[in-house]
Amino acid sequence: MVTLHDIARKTGVSIGTVSNVLNNTGRVGADTRKRVLDTMAALNYVPNKMAKSLKTSQSNTLGVIAEDITSFDTPRIVDGINEYCEDHSYSITLYNLRIDNKVHDHFYLLEQYNDILTRNILALSSSRVDGLIYIGVYKRNTELLPLIQDLKLPVMYVYCYNSKEVPYVDYNDCQGARMATQYLIENGHKRIGVLCGPVDTTITNNQLAGYRAALEENGLPFRDEYIRYGNLEAVSGAYHAKRLLSLPEPPTAIFTMNDIMAYGVYQYAASAGLRIPEDLSVIGFGNLPYSSYAIPPLTSVALPLHEIGYTAASALLENREEVKKGRYLLDCCLQERASVKCLSPIHRK
Repeated sequence: MVTLHDIARKTGVSIGTVSNVLNNTGRVGADTRKRVLDTMAALNYVPNKMAKSLKTSQSNTLGVIAEDITSFDTPRIVDGINEYCEDHSYSITLYNLRIDNKVHDHFYLLEQYNDILTRNILALSSSRVDGLIYIGVYKRNTELLPLIQDLKLPVMYVYCYNSKEVPYVDYNDCQGARMATQYLIENGHKRIGVLCGPVDTTITNNQLAGYRAALEENGLPFRDEYIRYGNLEAVSGAYHAKRLLSLPEPPTAIFTMNDIMAYGVYQYAASAGLRIPEDLSVIGFGNLPYSSYAIPPLTSVALPLHEIGYTAASALLENREEVKKGRYLLDCCLQERASVKCLSPIHRK
């Protein structure tokens, strides 16, 4: 294996000069730098990152544990982490728990879940990483993850929450729902139905708070009959759309807390002979890739997934001493398409 001694001997400079070129430190003339780099390339020199990490106590490697890499949102979060690491000469060690294939959303199967997590934590502990980002699939309580909290590493959580003061990066559910509701109001809608996720979950409660805030700001009543709780699947969207539209005074627009339930609303509308947006306006949440191909294309709240990953990596690696205090909520934006009808536009605030 080619060493720094070999590079120095071949180039006729000191080992210190070769090290300065490799680490971009010290003062090295342009000609000398070029000669050293050309020699490294000619000899196929590969830096020994493990040796360097033992000397500096840093590996320039970031550990990432994803509950399931196949989840809709996870790849874009990982891409944001990857971009930061590429920009700052870090590499990534990625562990995929494959939760969806193993325990699905049944996190009450804690023994099986913890066995999966333990194996990956042990693998992570045996490799030298400078920090860990844990990416959840659902916004569930990270108090189920005591092994991670015991690691002597800075840890940043993404897409999950905790009753304790742990660092996390996430999107702002409340702001996103408030923005979607405000958009419907600005297009003249006063009767707005909501298809929620499961009752009393963090996501549902946050989004309902945003919905209620937009109504209150515009002097509109909060009507219990316009709130339906589903399971975030298309069948659930169709079922609850039928119930909403069967009311004596049905809503003119439906806000769904994910795009998949919006697809279910589309399905019911088609079966009932209703046209979107002429007879019913629909707005989703999540901006899934398929939503632009719906007929008509679905207006949806877009999540800052790439930015979440980039922010998590930068906060973790640039503010290691302060990372325990870091709690970041990033704003969503609206992807306007063709599923909302303007009834009577009002002035935007």
